[in-house]
Amino acid sequence: AAADSGFDDAVADSVALTLPGDIISRRVWSTAPDQWRAKLLPPFLARVRNRLHVAAQPDSALELRLARILAARAAQVRWGPDAYDEFLLRASADVQAAISYFPHLEALLAPASH
Repeated sequence: AAADSGFDDAVADSVALTLPGDIISRRVWSTAPDQWRAKLLPPFLARVRNRLHVAAQPDSALELRLARILAARAAQVRWGPDAYDEFLLRASADVQAAISYFPHLEALLAPASH
C-alpha cells in the first residue's frame, strides 16, 4: 500500500534534492546504509504511519531493504539512470562478494590437483 501511494518516490525524490551533486558524494551514497536509514526511513515511515494509520514497525532487515530501495530511487533522481545502475552494483552485498573473487578466478577455476 505504501508503494502504491507514491510515498516511497515522494520521500526519495525530496531527499535526492538535498544530496550534493558531485561524483564523490554519489559514490559515498551508494555504500552508506547508515545515511540511507537516517535520511530516508524516518520521513517515509512517518508518512506511512500518519496517512495509512498503521504501526509500521519494521525489523532491521526490512529497514535495510526499505532504505536501499529508497536510496536507489534517490540516486536515480539526483544523479541520473547511470547512477541508479551503479548504486545497485555498489550497494549489493552479493555483487561485491562476487567481485572480490575476480582476482582469484584463475586459482578458483583451476582443475583440482590430486
